[in-house]
Amino acid sequence: MPLSKDDWVRAALFAIADGGAAAVAVEPLAARLGATKGSFYWHFPNREQLIVEALELWEREGTDDVIAELAPVSDPVERLRRLLEIAIGSERRCRSGGRRPARRRQRSGRRPGAEPDRRQTT
Repeated sequence: MPLSKDDWVRAALFAIADGGAAAVAVEPLAARLGATKGSFYWHFPNREQLIVEALELWEREGTDDVIAELAPVSDPVERLRRLLEIAIGSERRCRSGGRRPARRRQRSGRRPGAEPDRRQTT
């Protein structure tokens, strides 16, 4: 079965979690996925676009989806408890090689040059 764009994006997220943006290199990712560089270029014009899409997924899953999940919880204590469950669960998934490295923070906690996210979850 051919690799999807999402396969490449998630592989890039794992690489970023393991070694930062410098770890996102086409040939090693292709080898890890059992693919060719041609497969990569079918989906992306360049490495930078892959990194952008990986960080957008990380932001969506790690911020927007969490905020949406917690929005219906009116009790602040319960909201904080659930937020901690999400954070701890995603860290465990990252360590065990699970599918959700998007919630794992980079050292700086945000993209270079990005403004801090002012939305609140509590």
